[in-house]
Amino acid sequence: MPGRIGSTPAHVPPDAGGGDLEPDPVEIAREMALRRLEMRDYSRAELAAYLVRRGAEPEVVDQVLTRLESVGLVDDARFARSWVDSRRRTKQLSQRALAQELRAKKVDAEVIESALARDDEVDGEGERQLALQACRARASRVHGLEHEVAFRRLAGALARKGFETSTVVSVVTQVLEELGGGREGNDDF
Repeated sequence: MPGRIGSTPAHVPPDAGGGDLEPDPVEIAREMALRRLEMRDYSRAELAAYLVRRGAEPEVVDQVLTRLESVGLVDDARFARSWVDSRRRTKQLSQRALAQELRAKKVDAEVIESALARDDEVDGEGERQLALQACRARASRVHGLEHEVAFRRLAGALARKGFETSTVVSVVTQVLEELGGGREGNDDF
């Protein structure tokens, strides 16, 4: 198949140099993986999917990724911890949302559980504080809206971050009370 890793490039004549110029598919896949890893950490499954999309054979991908794991360049546990730290800091996501993202990246369930257990926001109060912080950050956007509209918008934002319904209701109610000066049902924040 033309263009696949391991096929003779179109610009190299088949008889040039006695046939020893056939590119090594393992070396090509390794170089692609290393270039990808220069940007950020990736899970093994993400790199495998990338290499297969780029034309590497599954056996070659497995060989390359096994070698990269053995030298510590691919490490799903490190990737998961880094992902949790980054997404917590930048997106203020809940434990549930973080787990869902890592599952989508095909990280093993035990690795996900371990990464989330190391997270300093893991307890219920930590989640509530994170939700409160996220809600307060968005509160200025609902200033002047009717109470129900403001509630819906803030609740929707927190729900998309994966927070539990009870946490969402409690936090949004608290923030709207803070905005309204403690007056329940204030239509003009």
